[in-house]
Amino acid sequence: MRGSTILLVVVIFAMYIATMVVMQNKRKNQMQIEQSKRDEFIKGIKVGDYVLTMSGIYGYIRKISNNRVSLEVAKNVVIEIDVQAIMATLEN
Repeated sequence: MRGSTILLVVVIFAMYIATMVVMQNKRKNQMQIEQSKRDEFIKGIKVGDYVLTMSGIYGYIRKISNNRVSLEVAKNVVIEIDVQAIMATLEN
């Protein structure tokens, strides 16, 4: 009786660990897919696009250099932001 109880506990523990490993791998794969979609979005940004930043600022992209974007938020008001701060492109 005691041996079968220990075996049952070991089997349940092994199933728990296996489930955790599978879920972690699934989550990792999902994050990789999301990151590749984000990278494609960032690569597709171009001068003249009307965008929304993660902080809620709307503006037109006036210049892109490396990881910086010059964003015109009002007439003759240009701010520089990191390209990763852009959340979405919008229709004019």
